[in-house]
Amino acid sequence: APEGECVLRPDHEGRPPIAGGPERLLQRVQLRAAHADVDRTLGDGQDVGTGVVQERLEAAPEVRFESEAARLRTGAALSPLMNNCSGKHSGFLTLARHRGWPTGGYIAYDHPVQQALREVLGAMAQTSLEDSPWGLDGCSIPTIALPLERLALAMARLARPDGLAPERAAACRRIARSMAEEPYMVAGRNRCASETMARCGGRVLLKSGAEGVYCAFHPETGTGIALKIDDGRKEASELLIGALLRRHGLLDEDAFADLRGFFGRDIVNAAGRSVGRFRIPDGAQLGEPLT
Repeated sequence: APEGECVLRPDHEGRPPIAGGPERLLQRVQLRAAHADVDRTLGDGQDVGTGVVQERLEAAPEVRFESEAARLRTGAALSPLMNNCSGKHSGFLTLARHRGWPTGGYIAYDHPVQQALREVLGAMAQTSLEDSPWGLDGCSIPTIALPLERLALAMARLARPDGLAPERAAACRRIARSMAEEPYMVAGRNRCASETMARCGGRVLLKSGAEGVYCAFHPETGTGIALKIDDGRKEASELLIGALLRRHGLLDEDAFADLRGFFGRDIVNAAGRSVGRFRIPDGAQLGEPLT
């Protein structure tokens, strides 16, 4: 279902209903989201009589203001589902289960899940990642260094996968369709990526990343965009993605005006006073998208 597919790639804030998506996905493949630090009474891989295999999301619980407030109101236990990367971790476990690989340790660089991901990413970006530098993401998965142009190329091929193998091309189209149909399962309400996709009816598709990374792709034109803000500022990445979409005709003037809260927001101090504004300087040179 589109909701289940979208939940594999969210960058959410632990809010319902998105945080419930990974749990529903894991239930469908008979996995569980329990975390060793939260539930110490159940051993990995043990059946506790419910028909659900006890496996672990290897993302730690992450406390954010809104998700923690919701948790306290409902009395729910602290859970790795509240990690903003719980969706892709659920996907990692699902892939391991589907392929018959070990589900434990799926975050390790040499685990078959991570090897498979590098193969796909390298193929989409048309580059070898075997010797690429890498580090650990905040959610503990290996993060591979990738030139920005290669990332934009991967987005362009995701937008128009005609030259890919039939199975992979079908998967790309399914990803695009699910993001268009369920934009709020990608990031959430009042988040730039989801609100832009919803406003545009899914014609342009966006995904934010950590530390000022932002990607977008436009299936109709086969356009891919990737950007990185040097200091990692989220507001700057949203400002720039909006400017690029507008400049290249991927976002019309009415939609841009409706989304100005993301694409040119005020800087407000603790007293609620506007003390400045994020904007692109006059005459700034913007990059070209890849098609």
